[in-house]
Amino acid sequence: AKLDQSRVGPGPAVYEEPLTVSTSSGRGANGGATKTWNLSMGGDNGAVDHDSPGESGAATHFNMDRLNSTLKQRDGELSSCKSQIRQLEAERLRLAEELVALTSKADKSEEATRKADQALKELANLKLRHTSALELMGERDEELEEVRADLQDMKSMYKDQIDVLLNKLEAVGVSASEAMAKP
Repeated sequence: AKLDQSRVGPGPAVYEEPLTVSTSSGRGANGGATKTWNLSMGGDNGAVDHDSPGESGAATHFNMDRLNSTLKQRDGELSSCKSQIRQLEAERLRLAEELVALTSKADKSEEATRKADQALKELANLKLRHTSALELMGERDEELEEVRADLQDMKSMYKDQIDVLLNKLEAVGVSASEAMAKP
C-alpha cells in the first residue's frame, strides 16, 4: 500500500491502494485455507472486505479485533511520537532562546573586556605621564635648589666685595683725612 503524502498530518493516514492481509490456517501448502482482507484506510472509514473460503465468523471477528487492536496500538504510538516531537520542539525553542541570551551576555562581556582593556591602556598612559611629570618636577626642584645656592653664593661674594671696598675706602679715607689735617 502507498501512503498518500497529501494527507499526512494530524488526522489518520490515507492510503491510495487497499491494504491486503493474507493468513493461512496452518494446513499444508496445497490444502491450506487462506483468508484475505482488503482494508481501505481511505474515505470509506476503514471498511473491510474479506474472502473466507471455509472460515467461521468468530475467527473473522477475532482477526478483526486483532487488527483493530494493532491499529489502536499504532495510533497510540503515533500520538506518543507526536507528543515527543512537540516536547523536542519546545526544548529546541527553549535552547534557542537560551542561546540568544548567552550570545547577548557574551557580547556584553566582550564589550566590557574591550572597555577594560582600553581603560588599562589609558591607566598605563596616565602612569607614564605621572612618572614623567614627577621626574620633571624633581629636575625643576634640583635646578631651583642650585639657583638658590648660586644666589646665596653671589650674595656672599657681593658682601665680601662690599666689605673689601669699605675697608679700602676707610683706609683711603683715613689717609685723606690725615693729609688734610697736615697743612
